[in-house]
Amino acid sequence: MILVVFSGHKQHMNLVATPSTRQALEEELSDYETGKGSVKLSYDKPLPVSLIKKIVHYRAEEYRKHGVKWM
Repeated sequence: MILVVFSGHKQHMNLVATPSTRQALEEELSDYETGKGSVKLSYDKPLPVSLIKKIVHYRAEEYRKHGVKWM
């Protein structure tokens, strides 16, 4: 089971979850550039640990309660 994926790039990293996770946390993600299920995190800003925890928690619940697997 995959909950989230991190990918590193030259200027940023991406945290990728499911599109439904991004939609559910849309308000919290409004300050970030997002994609289908991804959140772009800049290396020059502090890591948003509480936001990452919310995303992982949401994904875990989404999987446990609804069986939502990876995209």
